[in-house]
Amino acid sequence: MKLPDFVKQAPIWWKYFPYLKILRGCLFFNKIYLRNDIYSNLLSKNPDDYNYSVLLHEMKHLERMNAIGMIKFGFQYIFSKKHRLEEELLAMQEQIRYLRSKNLKFDIGKAAFSLSSWAYLWATDLENAKSKLMEIREKL
Repeated sequence: MKLPDFVKQAPIWWKYFPYLKILRGCLFFNKIYLRNDIYSNLLSKNPDDYNYSVLLHEMKHLERMNAIGMIKFGFQYIFSKKHRLEEELLAMQEQIRYLRSKNLKFDIGKAAFSLSSWAYLWATDLENAKSKLMEIREKL
């Protein structure tokens, strides 16, 4: 598949930082960086649906950043747990919607654990994350 110009392969040094190493994708300014295996897979003729859902997730962040403004989005994401949780839930909603359309499952337990951990700067507690994600899944 052809990827937009703003989608990039993660730089080589990404793998040397523990936090960045676990990320599948990341929005940095107006670029989306994807882990090398995901990026390579998306360039193939038959990309994996889970990998495509990661791209959709990051594209939702880009859309929201463009709507809110890069600086305001960045500061709110870093300094406001409430904002960070809202943004991640919106992005995960895109993943859930897409995966459901392909009759695939979104791992709510794993996503909830991530939202309640250092990976998302402890955006919420585990039970609230599970509850919010289950609400999204039921709503779609």
